[in-house]
This record gives sequence, structure tokens and C-alpha cells, in this order.
Amino acid sequence: MPTVFTHNRERLAEHGLTRRFFDGVVRQAIAAGLASDEHFAVDGSLIQSHASIKSLKRIARAGEKDDGDDDGTPSPQGGPRRKSRNEPVDFRGQARVNDTHRSTTDPESRLCRKSSGVGAFLSHAMHALTENRNGLVLAVAVSEANGRSERECALGLVRSVRKRHKVAVSTLAADMGYDSGDFLAALERESVRRHVAVRAGPIRAEDEGGDARRRARARQRNVGYWRSQRRRKIVE
Repeated sequence: MPTVFTHNRERLAEHGLTRRFFDGVVRQAIAAGLASDEHFAVDGSLIQSHASIKSLKRIARAGEKDDGDDDGTPSPQGGPRRKSRNEPVDFRGQARVNDTHRSTTDPESRLCRKSSGVGAFLSHAMHALTENRNGLVLAVAVSEANGRSERECALGLVRSVRKRHKVAVSTLAADMGYDSGDFLAALERESVRRHVAVRAGPIRAEDEGGDARRRARARQRNVGYWRSQRRRKIVE
């Protein structure tokens, strides 16, 4: 039953049973020839936290008094008034950013928006590595939603499937969110062909990252790049 699984979820994760079950399914798919051992795609998404925006609280700095849920309004008896749990909170005019605020109920979540023009929500980042033959997910990870985690976790996923399942990972397709010189250079050091969408415009950097971006852009003229990009959409 779902409730039984929910009650035991943390215990299963603590002893690694969830990971072993997932890896066992992946090994069966590879053995049955259902998964490519060369061509892969990676993508990230946001998982909205169950924490409410009202749980955001300013981070107490060294030497500052932690005033808990104090909203600064004096009580009839004098002194700060304590807010009730479900009392509306007016954040109008207050800047809430990850550097200064943290959720009291889910401190690992971060304010993040999926795209421009939409509101920011407390979220976590989820990442998946899929093979390009049938779109099977071979590795997953959850991390802090900080804007860098997509590229950092992508390298970890590539290394993980190589180590756990002995697959080659010859090519890796990704969208423009992975267009970073450092990330592309790291893929080169891992001997992975970069089928990564590179943003338009001149590449002025003359360092290793700039060279890696130029090589990735030149690869966009290859047929293999466009095939990888078409298959990449399966991951979404």
C-alpha cells in the first residue's frame, strides 16, 4: 500500500535498498539489449517543495538575535507578538532571496523559478540520465536548486553509470542550460562527445572553457548532433 511505503521510505533509503532495486532494473534492461551503452541525454527539472512560502525566515547572522516567528508587531501586553501558525504573512516590500532567507520546515529547499515571467517557488533540483535507444532512465539524482547543479550532477551521473554498469557513454546530449565552458571541458576530459546546444553569439573567452565551447559549436554541424538532440527530447 502507498501508506506502508511512505512510512518505510526513509528506512529503505537509509539501507540503500531503493538504490539497489533501481540498479537491478537497469542491469536487466542492459542485459536484455534495451539500453544503448554509448549514446545518452541528460536533463534537469524542479521538484516543488511541500514547504510554504510562509515558512521563509531571515537567516540569523552572527551576533544577531533569532526572533523566531516575530513579525515585529507589539502585543497588547508589550513586547513582540508571536504569529499563529496559519496567520497570513505580508511579504510586500520585503526581498526574499536564498542568501538571506531559509525555510524553517524544509531548509534544504531553495527559491527558484522555472522560467522568466513566472513566480519563484521553494524547490529541489532533479536530474536524469537517459539512454537514447528507448529513453530508459539509467541514473537519477536530487540536489540543491542553485543554478549550477544541472552541470555538476550531469558529470556525476556519467561517472556513476560508467562505474556501476560499465557502459561507455560516448555521446551526451543536453540543452542550452548545460552550455558552460567548464562543463564542456570536463566532458572532454571524460572522453565524452558533447552534443550540447551552445548559445548564439561570439565566444570571446580564450581559456580552456572557451575552446571547449567553440569545439561544441562546431560539432553542431554534424548529423550525429542533430540525431542526439532529437532523441534528447525523450528525457523530458
